Amino acid sequence: GFYVTAKGTFTTRQSIMKIIKLPLIYAFIAGIALNILGFRIPEFIIPTFENLKWAYGILGMMMLGMGMMGFNLKEDIDKKYLKIAYFFKFIFWPASILFIILIDRSFIGFLDESIYKVLFLFSIVPLAGNTVTLAVLLKAKPEKTSFTVLLSTLISIIFIPVDLVIYECLFNN
Repeated sequence: GFYVTAKGTFTTRQSIMKIIKLPLIYAFIAGIALNILGFRIPEFIIPTFENLKWAYGILGMMMLGMGMMGFNLKEDIDKKYLKIAYFFKFIFWPASILFIILIDRSFIGFLDESIYKVLFLFSIVPLAGNTVTLAVLLKAKPEKTSFTVLLSTLISIIFIPVDLVIYECLFNN
């Protein structure tokens, strides 16, 4: 997602350089390395992370609200962009995951039911709030991004329960 957003404003080389400079990449690599080496998070630190996830949610909503500053619904709404983004987010992506689940269930058998449910749930959640942060960093229309994330969250209030019912009807165990 970061590359695609960056590519809208920068050249391919500049976009790749921006990715290389992301601290998240190095944190991810360090986490994988520590996991492979057998390091575990000490038990006394885990409650801190539990509290941090709530603060992260609040900060994300603050970023969403700040990103909406200056957004004019009549002038700034991009219907074509919304149609394309929401087609892929709410139709194509969940349908693709359902297809993968169906193929694995019927022919391959590599994954189990709990993985199917996680995959499907990840495919139907709203657009991530951190895309607003990326848009701000890349100066890529954070107002439009904020509105898109906000609207996808509102759509998801109906979309997620309906999709979960569809999943249960298709794969009733």
